[in-house]
Amino acid sequence: CLVAFIGFFQIVALSVLIPLEFQTLTGADPREAALMLIPFTLAMPIGAYVAGRYAAYSGKFKPLILVGNTLVFTALLAFAFTDLHRIVLAVLLLAVVGFGIGMQLPSTIVGVQNAVARHDVGVATATVAFVRSFGAAVGVAVLTSILLAGLRSHAPALHAALSGSEVLRDLVEGSLARADPALRQKLLAGAGAAFRNIFIVSAGLGLVGLAIGALLRNETLHGRPHS
Repeated sequence: CLVAFIGFFQIVALSVLIPLEFQTLTGADPREAALMLIPFTLAMPIGAYVAGRYAAYSGKFKPLILVGNTLVFTALLAFAFTDLHRIVLAVLLLAVVGFGIGMQLPSTIVGVQNAVARHDVGVATATVAFVRSFGAAVGVAVLTSILLAGLRSHAPALHAALSGSEVLRDLVEGSLARADPALRQKLLAGAGAAFRNIFIVSAGLGLVGLAIGALLRNETLHGRPHS
């Protein structure tokens, strides 16, 4: 359940913050920023399909959790330090993140279902669904709060009275570009650092998921021959 929590923590939070980062740091319009999210979202069902086929063939789900979290941790950490103007590299890293998260979607469900008695499968499945929803809600709130706090702390002294959301609004709307380009560059540098921090935090959660996965027993799914 904790792996499912982390997975949906990342899915929803990144779905909100990735387009916002492109829009803020590259000057992309909302349509262009949203297009950058397509590789991330398309890679998730592909990862889920590959994981499902592997689990059906091998009867094992632990390796899927380990590989998925390794991909998420590595790709998110690389994305945190990637120049967004290198579009191809950025979207490839996001696709790897989506694929890694997708690998964990079926494996967490079957892992929980496999761990309970047959008559408790419905309750276990509902619990996973609740944990996923809770992770999604918490993820957006936590990472957005970290982002806004980072923007506030990196604002130049001249704009110390601005909140993080006000700094972000100025950057997205471009109002500072016309008034003071030098100040805008300082704010962009601060925004880049703030976004980098949230992706490092999200990558760290992938590392936590990897550690949790390593503690799981490498069980065989019910109905599969034991190796």
